[in-house]
Amino acid sequence: YGAVARFGDGRKTTDMHVDVILASDFDPSACESETGDDQITCYRAAGTVVGSATSTAPPTPDSLPASCSGHEDCPLGYQCVETSSVVHECKEQFGLFEVADVPLDTPLILRAYPEGAITTRWHDTYVYNVVLGSDEVVDGAVQYDATIVSDGQWLLTPNTVSLPEIPADHGAIGGRVRDCHTATRVSWPIAEVSIDTARPSRKVVYFNNLEDDTVPLVDRATTNIIGRFAALDIAPGWNVIAGSARVGGAVVTVGAEEVYVVPNALAIVSWPGKRPYWRQH
Repeated sequence: YGAVARFGDGRKTTDMHVDVILASDFDPSACESETGDDQITCYRAAGTVVGSATSTAPPTPDSLPASCSGHEDCPLGYQCVETSSVVHECKEQFGLFEVADVPLDTPLILRAYPEGAITTRWHDTYVYNVVLGSDEVVDGAVQYDATIVSDGQWLLTPNTVSLPEIPADHGAIGGRVRDCHTATRVSWPIAEVSIDTARPSRKVVYFNNLEDDTVPLVDRATTNIIGRFAALDIAPGWNVIAGSARVGGAVVTVGAEEVYVVPNALAIVSWPGKRPYWRQH
């Protein structure tokens, strides 16, 4: 279960379809020969789906705190929002979903796309490297949020670094670089990592250190303390994304991941720590 988190500003994330897909046999390559709405339908049906749900508004809590200092002070589906220069309040932001009988300790993919009347305000989003650990189960459930990217953020990210809009037949890869999560140690982002892809993007961008007001920085060439990056305007199909960093004067790898880029969609990848402590987007 979880919230459908939103990358960028936008409407509340209700009426979002969420699929939980087995990563082991996910290969939507056959959809590349389709066109138009048939291609969209093909991609949204690809893979072995172990469960699905549509996000709904969070239940109305009996009460909300009079003020908040961070999102953790608010119920699931709410965020701590600045309502004046001195006041922060919990406001409803995200739809919630729940999928039963999801396999544990198994590589998964979360696919989210909009349903309902306003579908043009969003871009389909795929979260790779999802693993629900058996040691993370609490009361028979594991929280892992899905993500959807707003059209406003889709336009803002390339525009901020003086790039044109991403063509509808291309996509993007984004995410964080993080160290490994274990049963006794949480995962943290890695700074000063350079990113590249096997099939080239128009540009790889790196973001500021603001979780809730995230924009790429024109002159930044590596990840910062929150590890966030995006590779923009990539041809659809299988790709490999990899990272490197300098340690003691030597260039070392931080690993690589294979990922499929869907047209007009965002692929979210975080590695090498596949069980993140923070949300991935």
